Amino acid sequence: MKIRGRAGIIALLFSSSVFAATNLTTAIHQQSQRSLQLMLNNISRPDAAVGSVVAAPSKVEPNYYFNWIRDAALTMHVIEKLYAKDGPNHLHYEQMLKNYVQFSRENQLTPNLSGAPDAGGLGEPKFNMDGSAFNGAWGRPQNDGPALRAITLIAFANNLLAEGQANYVRQELYDGLLPSQTVIKVDLEYVAHHWGDVCFDLWEEVRGHHFFTLMVSRRALLEGAKLAQTLGDGGAAQYYSEQASAIAFYLQQFWDAKQGTLIETIGQTSGVSKSGLDVAIILGALHGETADGYIGPASDWVMATAARLINAFQALYAINKSLNGLAPAIGRYPEDIYDGVGISQGNPWFLATLAFAEYCYRLRSIYARDHYINVTQVNASFLRYALYSSGIQGLNLRSGIVANDSRLYSALQAGLANLGDRFFRTVLHYGGADGSLSEEFNRNTGVMTGAPNLTWSHAAFLTAASSRAIIDKPGSR
Repeated sequence: MKIRGRAGIIALLFSSSVFAATNLTTAIHQQSQRSLQLMLNNISRPDAAVGSVVAAPSKVEPNYYFNWIRDAALTMHVIEKLYAKDGPNHLHYEQMLKNYVQFSRENQLTPNLSGAPDAGGLGEPKFNMDGSAFNGAWGRPQNDGPALRAITLIAFANNLLAEGQANYVRQELYDGLLPSQTVIKVDLEYVAHHWGDVCFDLWEEVRGHHFFTLMVSRRALLEGAKLAQTLGDGGAAQYYSEQASAIAFYLQQFWDAKQGTLIETIGQTSGVSKSGLDVAIILGALHGETADGYIGPASDWVMATAARLINAFQALYAINKSLNGLAPAIGRYPEDIYDGVGISQGNPWFLATLAFAEYCYRLRSIYARDHYINVTQVNASFLRYALYSSGIQGLNLRSGIVANDSRLYSALQAGLANLGDRFFRTVLHYGGADGSLSEEFNRNTGVMTGAPNLTWSHAAFLTAASSRAIIDKPGSR
């Protein structure tokens, strides 16, 4: 049967599921334990520098045996969350983070093809696993790395301060000096002075100004301003806040009213041709979310973009033509031609599909906190997915405030949870029986391809599972 249009896509998305008898919570918990171990295996490997994080244990087709600043920061942010739980491995995770701090400082001090540290070298995207500079051709600079590293280490610094380790924080993380000798301060100064620079995007393909990079830069500066104030660096706190405000103003330009979506890159100067529709926007909303909610998960703009992405990828990949209860597998962007090894056709990515699972749970948590849902003409396209996913019939979605004591509110909240679960089912369906998660899975067959056991894939699974609040306790559903 041929299904056309958005109504057809929604009907296909929410057809009967082959997983009806599956205990999803237990499956996620089991995969979380596997993902944690496989992720840990890629940190401080025996043949690498202590504190380094390998992107994937693959040296050929593709060679990902490097410490990417971005991937390492996102991975160590998971370790920081585990450290903050104060469980039985608390001291072990603390030492892992301190090793990462030392390795990161060495990266900052290593001259590279992006320049010396005092000339913009912090935009270097990756280093060899012994910490030496990678001197091959690459897309340089990539300015999301220092911002993401700062976000991770600011969270670590705040927890260390709460534990009475102020001396370590001031000596290794934030000294308040110029020039600084500490990781966070150096990263924040770089972000504050270079956020307006043209750079490459997180996919390392397009040169311009990028939504993802600016979102995480703004978050780093806002959280950095609070840390600076706490540590008595008031002048820096004010400057970081001012730069964050300037980024917020600039981010308004990424909404394309004609398309009805946010676009990932503006002012593109080189790279592949793209429409602008990109899962990096969802990742930017997740990793760049701040307390003020600015262009965060509940933003109408982000929700409209999420709906467009679901529509685009559901129609693009053969494995999404007959979902049987799964959510559509999600790729990077519709025009993608990187197949994990070479150039042909792009595929779904585990971390992109997991981003949608996490997005649904995070949005549900925001609505639970706020006790209402504001339905608008812009965000209704995504909320319609949630309503259909609830399985509750006879409800209509109209613009206006939906109070938390209404049947529609309950249906939308249940639908968001169910939709997030469907994205998780997709990942579990195509992942390895042994817990392995590659970079991609084939758009036609679903077979895993690209870098095996991509560290970011496992980190993404753990953050999505954490948002579902079951990482350490199966059986809650």
